[in-house]
Parts: sequence; structure tokens; C-alpha cells
Amino acid sequence: MADQKGKDQSSNSQPSLALRPWKYDVFLSCRGGDTSKYFADQLYLTLCQVGVNTFRTDDEGGHVSSEVVMNAIEGSIIFIIVLSKNYASSRRCLNELLHILELKKNSKRLVLPIFYDIDPSDVRKQTGIFAEAFERHGICSQSEQNIQLWRAALSRVGNLSGWDLKHVAEGFESKFIHIIIEEVLQEVKSRTPLYVTKYPVALFPRVNQIEKLLFKGGCDDVRVIGIHGMGGIGKTTLAKAVFNQLLQHFEASCFLENVKSGASERHNALVHLQEQLLRTILRRKIKVHNVDEGITLIKEGIWQKKVFIVLDDLDDQCQLNALLGERDWLRPGSRVVITTRDKHLLKELQLNEQYEAMKLDHESSLQLFTLHAFRNAPPAEDYSMLVEGIVTYCAGVPLALQVLGAYLSDKKIEEWKNALEKLKTIPSNDIHEKLRISFDGLPDDFTKAVFLDIACFCFKVQKSEVVGIFTACGFYPEVEICELIDKSLLAIDENKNLNVHNLIRDMGREIVHRESPDNPGKRSRLWCPKDISDVLIGHKGTKAVEGIVLESSALKDVPFSTKAFEKMAKLRLLRINHLQLYGSFQYLPKSLKYLHWHYCPLKCLPSDFCLENLVILNMSFGNFKESQAPLKYFKCLKMLVFYSCENLKKSPEFVGLHSLEKLSFGYCSNLMGLDSTIGELKRLRMLDVANCMNLRELPRRICELKSLEILYLYGCSKLEELPDDLGKLEGLKELNAVATAITRLPGSVGHLKNLEMLLL
Repeated sequence: MADQKGKDQSSNSQPSLALRPWKYDVFLSCRGGDTSKYFADQLYLTLCQVGVNTFRTDDEGGHVSSEVVMNAIEGSIIFIIVLSKNYASSRRCLNELLHILELKKNSKRLVLPIFYDIDPSDVRKQTGIFAEAFERHGICSQSEQNIQLWRAALSRVGNLSGWDLKHVAEGFESKFIHIIIEEVLQEVKSRTPLYVTKYPVALFPRVNQIEKLLFKGGCDDVRVIGIHGMGGIGKTTLAKAVFNQLLQHFEASCFLENVKSGASERHNALVHLQEQLLRTILRRKIKVHNVDEGITLIKEGIWQKKVFIVLDDLDDQCQLNALLGERDWLRPGSRVVITTRDKHLLKELQLNEQYEAMKLDHESSLQLFTLHAFRNAPPAEDYSMLVEGIVTYCAGVPLALQVLGAYLSDKKIEEWKNALEKLKTIPSNDIHEKLRISFDGLPDDFTKAVFLDIACFCFKVQKSEVVGIFTACGFYPEVEICELIDKSLLAIDENKNLNVHNLIRDMGREIVHRESPDNPGKRSRLWCPKDISDVLIGHKGTKAVEGIVLESSALKDVPFSTKAFEKMAKLRLLRINHLQLYGSFQYLPKSLKYLHWHYCPLKCLPSDFCLENLVILNMSFGNFKESQAPLKYFKCLKMLVFYSCENLKKSPEFVGLHSLEKLSFGYCSNLMGLDSTIGELKRLRMLDVANCMNLRELPRRICELKSLEILYLYGCSKLEELPDDLGKLEGLKELNAVATAITRLPGSVGHLKNLEMLLL
């Protein structure tokens, strides 16, 4: 068990528990100069291209000292061993293997053997060409002790679960590498520590207390610990810090954040959480069709490993029942941490211990606030009384100290005085009103609008996608998102997803609710299915409505008239899943900039579907067979997505889409072809037809797309050739044609002077 000692960290540097505790994600061990060299070269290159930090050496890289190699082994978390015919003849390889397996014995590092053109039994038993290698070692007077250690190491690695080229991906090396990359990425992600906090004031002593509870009485039993406390007190931060300290001591670990929100804001949410847990623990995608099936799969799968699981922000026992069920599901040695605001819920659960997350004392509160407000510089003397007053009114709640400190960091003394006066009028337990001070102080209406959109609509997606949405709506999101992050109203996690704290989200939603407490049709944003249903059924929408987001399928069986949108003259953002609309689509407001209609039940886009200001149109998982909509009127459209529309056989015409930059038909399994007018998309930068399994050819006019940078053809299994003039795609940077029927490249491919990645 990790033991963190020393005083609280208060510097600007990131605490160690928020960073990778290793230097390399992967150590690639291979034998230089034999038949596996080209394969190892391609594997190494692909690992680097997908962002996996990889160390590689072989016998041809003799300039790398043994000390550097051993340090790289010590600093790696995953080891890929390419066992080829000549592997056992290399003393360097065998000594590397000894060191790797010794590390594996004492920690939960992962060793993944690849049997390249060699039978695993020859590795286990040192027979065949491996026997010949050991005969030569004997002739070369290697000590008997070394030889026995090498034999034992090969026997161990030969028994590990790995990949045999002869029996994976039908022997195709490109597919083989793709499979390896997917598993490695999953492993790296599951072993990457979570971002915790910028300033871990008073955190480490609490982490140590939780660790002692988790390992009280030894390591061989199953222990479940509950952390409870008010919102904003730091339960999630504490749980993340504990998770980072311990994740390397378990065979698998999983942090499920915001379980309560995840279980309430989307259709089949518990099923989604079950899939996430299974995927993280078992390292593979598993489809779950219902909660009961998920319970069975978790019960059978989770027993396979000693696990560490954190369930963050539970508020109902049914959530725990669906995710972990009984304690005997867990293998001895496993640990579970549950965080909740509801102390009474913990009493109903079978816990070993409870831990109450307490408010910060005055000294720690002062330290945390000043770090955010003054960025490690001591406050000026004329600010000292104001600092004391604000810290006192924040009452030891870390979230309030962080948000108000960040808000006041660049403000003049008069604004500090105003903030303190506002705090004095707010009841001590009203955290929402305290947080609202930072919202009211945002620099402009654009930044406030972006914040309210994120708070109300919970965009739990990557920053790049959100930037696209807000750009479509006429904002300047790079500036506004940076402002919100700087003011601690928004964060970006380790996967580059936007995150907003539950209390900050609730504060934003309360601001919108107060716009019109009794009439949702007069609010700027609608996200609650009940409110949306009330507004659409009663045609109560007004020009106040700017955005509607319905993520769940709660209303999928309820038909709504398009006339319900007629009065929403300022509607810019519409995100609806499964919704049934009937009537003339001319009633949809011309102000719409972003339309995301997943699982659209229509069989075709109607002819009166004309939205001339639309920038993003995403109709994924729709029931379409064809499109009758005159897309030529969509003159502002930059992104068009028909992802996984399995009934779509032919693409629409692209005439008039002069602004289009991204076009996706990925996983449209019945798509037979793309319309030849695709050649008119002069600004198109990305074309995705991956896994269109019935696509047999690309139109020749695709070679007119001078701006095209990315072309995804992966999984188009009936696509046999590329256009002869492919070399005219002078802007092409990435071409992925893995798992296609293409057997040769056109000669003009050599003219692709900007090509950076070619996958075949």
C-alpha cells in the first residue's frame, strides 16, 4: 500500500498523484535483425502515432546503454515482448525478460507476449529453434545458473495470455497491429491516474486516513468504505486521490464518476454504467441489453480479478445493486469506495467503515483561497482583512473557496469589497448563492451563455466537439471556455472532456429556472423531459427559448407537432433523441444553428426541411432510406453526419453545400455509393465512410476535393480499389484503408506530398 508522507503540498506544481507515475506507457522488447523487425518497426510507429509513449530497443540499437534500457524497464507500465525465432539467441533479450518478469512479480505491471512466427509451446518448453539457441548458449560458456533463469523466464512468458500471429486476424499483420493497439490503448487508459486538483491543500493526511481504513485488518479480505459529506466538501477529490495512490496495486481498477447524474439523465443509464464498468475491468467492449443481464455479466466477470472500484456520488441503493450487488461477487483482496451526500444511505449498505469528509479548518481554508486568488504570491496588506472575511463566509467549503478565489484573482479591491458584502447577506448554508457571485462577475453575455448551456445541457464530450457546437451558435468558445476554466467554473479531465461540478451545474440550472419559475416556455433553456413535453404539447414555447436538449428516450412514443416550434424565433440549439415530429418542417425556426436528432424515426428527410442557417446537422442512428431534402439551401452547413444509419442505401446530392467541412457516413452498412456531386465540396476536410460494408467504389470526382485532409475507409470490406487520380488530393494527410479489399495502390499515390499517415 502506498504511503504518502510529509506536509501538505501548496506549490503551483501538480501533485504526483495527478500524474503518470511512470515514464513510458510501453516497453517494446524485440530481437533486431530477424523476420520480426519490419513488424516491430510498424508496431512501434503505430504506437507512437496514437499517442502511446513507447521505448524500444533491439540488437541493432547497440548504442543504447544497458543502464538506459534497465531504467526504461523500471519506468514502464506495459511490456510487449515480440517472441520471434531468434529471440532466445539474444542474451540482451533474455536479460530484459528476466528483469521485466521480476518487476511483474512485485507489482501489477502488464506483460503482453506476441508469438511472431513461432509456436508458443516452443517458447514454454524451449524446443525447436529455441532448443538450438540454448545449445549455442551452452557452447558459449554461459553459466548454468543464467541458462536456468532464462529457461524459467521463457516458460513463464510462454504461459501468459498474449497474441499468436497465426491465429489472430487471419495472419494479416496490419489487422494484427490494429488489434494490439486497441488493447494497449485500453490498458493505458485504465492505468492512467485521474486529474485530482491544482492545489492539494490538506489532502494527503485525509488520503492516508482512507488508506488505513481500506487496509485495516490485512489485505486478503474484501473491504467496502463509504465517504459522506455535504456537496462541495471534496468527496470526489479525496476519492480520486486515493484511487491514484492505489490503482497500481490491483489487477484492474475503475472510477465511475457522478453515478447519480449518469443514472438520471439518460435513457438506459444504469446499463451504460454497467457497460463502462465491464469495459474498464475486463479491458474489452461488452454490450449489455438490460440491467438484469448486466448484473449477471458483472457477477461473472468481476470475480476474475482483484479490483479497486470507486462509485462516486451514489444516492440510491439500486445503483449499487446494479453495479456491484453482493460482496461475494468480489475476489478476496478487492476494495470498493463509495461517495455520497446521503449518510443514511451508507447505513443501509454493508460497509466496513464510514468516513466523513469535513470542512477545512481556517488555516487550510486561508491557504487554499490565497493560492487561487493570488497564484502563490502573498496577498497585499490592504487585502488581508478582505481575505479573512471572505474565507470566513466560505465556511471551509473547498469548492466555494476555489471558485471565489479564482473569480477574484484579477479583480480590483472595490470588487473584493462588493463580493464580501454580498457574502454577508447570504445564509451560511446557501452554497448556490455563494457560487453565483462568480457567475455574475463573468465578463460578458457570451461567456454567461456558454456557461449556462454547459450547465443545463451537460455536454459530457470532448472540448473540441463543444467548441464546434458553440462556434456554430455564433460564440467564441476558445476564449469563453478558457475564461470559465480560469474562473474554476469548468474543468477539463484527463480525457480532454469538459466537466462541471454538480453544485456549479445546479447553480446554473437554478439561474435558468428563475427566469420563469412557473412557465418553462419562457425560459432560455429546456432539459427536463417533463418541461419539454409540457411546452411542446401545449405549444407554449416563446422567443425566450434558445436551446432544447432531450438526451433520454422518455418521450420517444409521444408524437409532437412541428408547429410547437413556430414561436421559438431564437432557438439556436436543438438536441433530441428518438423524438417523433409530424407536420410541416417549415415551422422549425430559421435561427437553428445546431440540430442533433439521433434515432430519427423518419424514413427520409422531407422536402420542406430547409434550414439555411444550420451549421451542424447530426442525424446518426436514423431510420432513413433516402433524403429528399434540398440540401442546396443549407448554405451555412459545415458538418453533416449520418453515422450508423443502417437503412441508408444512397447518399443525398451535395449540390450547394459550399461550406461543408466534415461529412460522415460511418457504419452505414447498406450504403452502396456516394453521389458524384461530392466533387463540389471544395472545403471538405474530412470524409468518413468507415465500416460501410456494401460500398464497392468511390466516385472519381472525389479526387477533386483539394481541401480533403482525412479519408476514413476502414472496414469497407467490398471496396477493391482507389481512384487512379487519388494523387490529386494534394491536401490529404491521413488515409485509413485497413480491412478493405484493396490489393494495390494507384501509382499516383506518390504525389500525395502532405500525407502523414497511411494505414493499409
